[in-house]
Amino acid sequence: MSEKLRQLLANAWDYRAPPLTAPPPGGNHHKPYMRLREYTRPRIFAPMRFDVLAEPTRRDILDLLLQRPHLVGELSHHLGLTQPGTSKHLRALREAGLVTVRKDAQRRWYELRPQPLADIDAWLTPYRKLWNHSLDRLEHHLDTMEDDTP
Repeated sequence: MSEKLRQLLANAWDYRAPPLTAPPPGGNHHKPYMRLREYTRPRIFAPMRFDVLAEPTRRDILDLLLQRPHLVGELSHHLGLTQPGTSKHLRALREAGLVTVRKDAQRRWYELRPQPLADIDAWLTPYRKLWNHSLDRLEHHLDTMEDDTP
């Protein structure tokens, strides 16, 4: 990973919400400010996207959409949910940019959008390498330990 990217990610993690100031008496409102860092944060840090993925039912929907596009009724049947309940989850996924809807006469086909998930995967790659390196070190340590079994 380049030093520039490493620095960008380090700065992105050092996120502090900009302070909001109360309007002074007389109505002259102070606008909240946003530091430059907020403009350069990777798009995958959109809070909505992670909140959406935290819901197990929505991850199940993504798993089904990975196979092929589905209608709401098909997803409801697979998930054992009501159609309004499924639609609620689909709306959250659509608003987060993870799925799209295609209208076909009276039907709505929901499809997975791979790009946002690819962005998350690309961001996770260095962490995955770190995790694999840690597992390799553990395996090496276990291999070098003396066998205490009789």
